[in-house]
Amino acid sequence: MDDIVYVSASSTYRVLKDAGLIPEQEYHKKKNADGKIEVDQPNKMWHTDISYIPVKNTHAYLICVLDGYSRKIIYGELSQTMTTDDMQRVLSRAMFKAGIFDLDPISRPVLVSDNGTHLVSKSFTEFLEEWEIKHIRTAVRHPETNGKIEVFHKTIKYENVYRKETYQSFYEAREDIENFIDYYNSERLHQGVDYVIPDQKYNGKADKIIDERKKKHQTAIDRRKRLNRKRKSTAA
Repeated sequence: MDDIVYVSASSTYRVLKDAGLIPEQEYHKKKNADGKIEVDQPNKMWHTDISYIPVKNTHAYLICVLDGYSRKIIYGELSQTMTTDDMQRVLSRAMFKAGIFDLDPISRPVLVSDNGTHLVSKSFTEFLEEWEIKHIRTAVRHPETNGKIEVFHKTIKYENVYRKETYQSFYEAREDIENFIDYYNSERLHQGVDYVIPDQKYNGKADKIIDERKKKHQTAIDRRKRLNRKRKSTAA
């Protein structure tokens, strides 16, 4: 018989590693986010992700860039593919809309994403380095790191996409999603930013709105106290 024996993959790996025949891997060595990301102004922390949108007889993927401070969708696009080129295109358009190209590199946003192959590819890494955009990837067991954009994708699906019949074409889906993003940014009150509109938070108008709301609330409380005292006095 031939001198053949069975050796498990783990045993083979251990022997080769002890012999120095397996090089250290450099994958995913970039700093990972730990789930505690907060910012105090717009365009400091952006989040990006991809979500599948059901469309009849085709594939469609919603790719968005969200501002972590205001929850505003800087740019969102429905795409028929989800490649590295698609990610670069969407991020480029987001930077153009936000005027990021004109900012000093130190003032440009940090990009948070998961570890999808198109987001850790060599070409995407080189693209970010070219524009001097720092990239933070979600840490293991910390999905909440990118939770802000995941919440948006859930919102658009349950408040819009799933309430309708399946889109009959890619172009119908694209137009409808663009309309919802406009509504989300400019009309919809957002729980995550004290029930103001993302555009208001992004444009620096939220603090005044929230302050006026608190004053009205306090006025209502004071009025109710006066009425209660008056009722008690009358009853006495």
